[in-house]
Amino acid sequence: MKSKTTKKLKDIAYLKRGYNIITRNLYDDNGDYFLVNLGNIDDFGDVVYDGLKRITIPENKLKNFKEKYLLEKDDILLTLRGRAGKTAFIKENVDKLTVSYNFLIIKVKNTKEILVKYLFYYLRKENTVNRIRGLSTKKLIDVVSTKDIENFEITYPDIETQKKYVDEIEKTKKEYFEAKEKYERLIKEI
Repeated sequence: MKSKTTKKLKDIAYLKRGYNIITRNLYDDNGDYFLVNLGNIDDFGDVVYDGLKRITIPENKLKNFKEKYLLEKDDILLTLRGRAGKTAFIKENVDKLTVSYNFLIIKVKNTKEILVKYLFYYLRKENTVNRIRGLSTKKLIDVVSTKDIENFEITYPDIETQKKYVDEIEKTKKEYFEAKEKYERLIKEI
């Protein structure tokens, strides 16, 4: 078996907190930007775009906001408050999509070292989620510090092994949804 590498998350990815929404006045049904919240993430780590809240960003903060807080394809989201350790994967570029301060935005630095999807699935592992929740400083509501996550150790195999894991997981996920769809179709036919 090939050896594995262990590094701190900050050494393999850029990390930044989401946008700090201080006031409810930013919520606006006609707002220009879409906000991903915990409730918009399904059990598979996919963002459910129906029902995203809209927000308006004050003109004086718009330039900084656009540079720092808009999500891009292949970003990984990790919750640090509430259900700490819940993850989401941004599959495609969606215009004007952002996330609140409760999330950490993770961008892999070198995809020749670690695949984005591999890191995403690694962060979803039950053992990893439990380790992240174990960092929580609160008891009633999970609160994990950015500093703790920066120093969180990630262990990963060579790139070829990562590809095999990701391909098998993606294949299994596709088969699951196909079987579920067939099941629902058969039930309707009764």
